[in-house]
Order: sequence, then C-alpha cells, then structure tokens
Amino acid sequence: MEAIIDRFNSLPRKERSPSGMVANHWHFSIRQVPLEPPGELLFLTNPASHFVHTEGPLPPPNSSDSEETRAVAIAFLLVKAFASGLGGSAPEGRTSETLSVGRPWSWSTTTNAKAREMETALRTLGVTEELLHVETASEETNKGADEDWDDLFQKLSSFVSGRPVPGV
Repeated sequence: MEAIIDRFNSLPRKERSPSGMVANHWHFSIRQVPLEPPGELLFLTNPASHFVHTEGPLPPPNSSDSEETRAVAIAFLLVKAFASGLGGSAPEGRTSETLSVGRPWSWSTTTNAKAREMETALRTLGVTEELLHVETASEETNKGADEDWDDLFQKLSSFVSGRPVPGV
C-alpha cells in the first residue's frame, strides 16, 4: 500500500488535463452495482469531459468495520486509480507518461459529510497536503455524475446480458 501512496504523491499535478482542453478536476462517488454478485464501485468522472473510470469492487461492508476503516478503503482505491494512470494505455509510439493524468488538481464528492470523511482518510494514508481538501460537489456536478453513471451502467448491463446498447 505504501508504494502506491508514494507513487501517487510523486506524480505531476497540473491544472489542466493532458489534452489541455478541460480542468483536471475529478468527481468521485460510490455506486451500487445491482448485478450478480451485487457490490459497490468507486466511480470517478471528469465533469468537463465526461471521461469515467471505476475502481473496485469495494469489500463488502462488515459490521465490525468502522466508518473510518471504510473511508480509508475508499480513499486507497481513489489514490490507486490515479497511481495506475486511470487504467489507460499509450498508443504505439507514445509513452504512458505523456498521457498520464497525474494527480488531480482538485476533486469533489457528493456531500459535505463525505468530503470531510475523505479528507481524514486521505490524511491517514499520507497523501500530500495540497490534495487533502475535497470539495462538496454542486447539484449540477452530482447530476452530471449520475448521468455518466447511468450511461456506463447501461453499457455494462447490456454487455452482461449480451444485448447491444442502441447507438454504441
């Protein structure tokens, strides 16, 4: 776990995405996946580009786990997503470093309570100071994330069922 935190903390941090077209701001939330077996995923989206990424599944909730323990597990998945380049691979002739998102410039989540919880968890993991602030997302950002999730889940459901999604 420490190697992933060190990798994350050493990544470059830029105000704009690698394309330079949109802000390097990421919104994250926990999403239920009502497929078999049911579970939860960490869902990330860049609100300006609608680029999405998932990490997980989260370990099933255990009655003996505290809220803090669960928050640290979520924060670790969040850090791991960026440390691993959001799962991207470079096209032939380009290095993954030139395409790396690096660390986010800023991030947000669904509610003020969740933002404060995640700040504590990120501090516990040893994330650098400049990324210990988690914004509370606006209603518009939360709504956009819901729409991005709905699009992704529709595609996932169609893949699992074997039925094509119209327009994809």
